[in-house]
Amino acid sequence: MTQEQLNAIQEQTKKITNPKLLEVMRTLKKCAEEKTNPEPQYQVDYIDNLMEARLLAPVTVTDMSGENENQMKVQFSHLTNPQNEKYFMVFTDMETMQKNINDISKICIIAVTYKDLSAMLSQPKCAMKGFVINPFTENIICGPKQAEVIANYIRQKKFNSGELTVINEVTGV
Repeated sequence: MTQEQLNAIQEQTKKITNPKLLEVMRTLKKCAEEKTNPEPQYQVDYIDNLMEARLLAPVTVTDMSGENENQMKVQFSHLTNPQNEKYFMVFTDMETMQKNINDISKICIIAVTYKDLSAMLSQPKCAMKGFVINPFTENIICGPKQAEVIANYIRQKKFNSGELTVINEVTGV
């Protein structure tokens, strides 16, 4: 990948916003702060918006010459909690990222989806426990338990819409 290609990607990535996701995240955070249970619809809205979102991930480019012409190797920025568990950092928009990262001119920003993050987290060599959306502000953590809830919701939604069929194997008959 050339520097010009990377710069063009950066400019497009900086335009990404997720206003609906950000709004529902703020509602969920407010419920958590008030120690109240959020309405089930807020949880559904969160998952649905997360599935549609393109999130901003700060990365460090480690190699501009990937295996193919338009590839590069990157290292994702992460946070470590007091239990020494590591989480990818992702942001809903550039404004939120700028509030949380001192000098964004020194990092590269790429767009990732929930599926991208899930695929990386499922790799055997991945040392990350999950990801954090808008750390230090909304601070929504998606760890293994949250990922399981999301996966169950997606399966149920597909089943309800007819996209997923469950076949029980009958044995010993």
